[in-house]
Amino acid sequence: MADIKHEEDNKYLRYRGIALSTSVQVFLQFNKVFSATLQSILKCTEARFMSFSEDEVLLAAEVLDPANHPNESDKRTALLWC
Repeated sequence: MADIKHEEDNKYLRYRGIALSTSVQVFLQFNKVFSATLQSILKCTEARFMSFSEDEVLLAAEVLDPANHPNESDKRTALLWC
């Protein structure tokens, strides 16, 4: 936010020399509610996807994910222990 400066007439903001079409007051008001809004979004997202880490069917389906299958070096390592 250090790159954002307001013009002397206090009507518009400038970001890297480009005049933005919002007023300083709108920008300051947004900054006040930004953190609370972001926390609310994160809370809703976590609540929505919480079942993904607890659902037995989804956890069992993890075995079907090819990313979890052993690669060739893992197979060789496993054979050494036999």
